[in-house]
Amino acid sequence: MFLVILLLGSIAMLKLDMSTDLSNQIIQRSINQMHHAMLLRISATEAAMPVNDYIIHANTGEKDEYRRLRGKVEREFAALAAMRGFEQGQLDMLADARIEWDKAMQVADDIIAMPRPVGNPLAAQRMEDFDLLIDNASQTLSRVYDAVYAENISSGEHIRLIETQTYIISGALFLAALGIVVFGMVWMPRSFFPPLREVAKGMRKLRQGELDHRVDRDVPIEFISLVDGYNDLADAIREMKKD
Repeated sequence: MFLVILLLGSIAMLKLDMSTDLSNQIIQRSINQMHHAMLLRISATEAAMPVNDYIIHANTGEKDEYRRLRGKVEREFAALAAMRGFEQGQLDMLADARIEWDKAMQVADDIIAMPRPVGNPLAAQRMEDFDLLIDNASQTLSRVYDAVYAENISSGEHIRLIETQTYIISGALFLAALGIVVFGMVWMPRSFFPPLREVAKGMRKLRQGELDHRVDRDVPIEFISLVDGYNDLADAIREMKKD
């Protein structure tokens, strides 16, 4: 019985360890996803700044800065999409953000290609379109972040549930073990000691010459060999006395 309890306890602890490790992996993965989603959102916002500055100042240096930041965003999009563990809904939102970003880049290319954007009504209109697309992409990336964060919270709750279940199982096993100990303390004096007392009593009678005394075999199976040994000894002594 003790072995069964130990086995069940070991299984419960193993389940806790395995589930905790898995949940910790999910949490760590979610943290990485959240980090990259936030970086991508910030980078997308930064990439919009040179386009805005170009319309205001017509500084050709902003074109190079725009291309540099655009390349950075492209790499971060690719890195985030390559990460494992996204749910399908999160992947769909990430794809939507990429679509809005690509549309924004098409508008940005048109603006950057304008030789004199300052005071140009068409440039101003295109800039409004660009800002709207960038805002849509940013909001979609925020939803990706929120979805991953919710998954992270769910994993934490899953860990706490497993811990609670394991503690309950461990407590039940402890109570079962305690019950067995108490039962043993009550059972042993009633079942273990009486056969020993009978054998000891028989040995005293043999010393006193009562060679016909025998111990009843109605004892727990663990003591039958002991009782038989005593009875055989008594038989042997009696036969020796006859001779």
